[in-house]
Amino acid sequence: MGTTLATLVVNITGDSGKLIASFETAEKRSQRFGKKVADNISRAARTGLIAAGTAAVAGTVLSIKAFGDFDAAMTRSLAIQGDVADSMRNDMADAAREVAKATTFSAKEAAEAYFFLASAGLSTEQQLAALPK
Repeated sequence: MGTTLATLVVNITGDSGKLIASFETAEKRSQRFGKKVADNISRAARTGLIAAGTAAVAGTVLSIKAFGDFDAAMTRSLAIQGDVADSMRNDMADAAREVAKATTFSAKEAAEAYFFLASAGLSTEQQLAALPK
């Protein structure tokens, strides 16, 4: 059975306060879920049921959470920018990931920076140029 990864692009106009609040709620729920999973994994490891697989499962959970956090930050940042071409969205996401590889900042933090740079009036091209290399 195959898996399909789809992209959803939503253009929002008007007050983005409720949208941002919704993303913050989703992020908090994601954090609680991650903590519950980590707690359950930790409990199971203490009882010796899955000692060998704990590290792999925890790593997978953390990777999924990190991707979700990054994706939420990109969505929040792009939501306030109006119509951004798909190619520019991809370039911005790639640049944020490269920042994470080359600096002490995470990809999520780089994605969050787009929100603040856009709020300051910078275009998407200027935002890309403003990220550390």
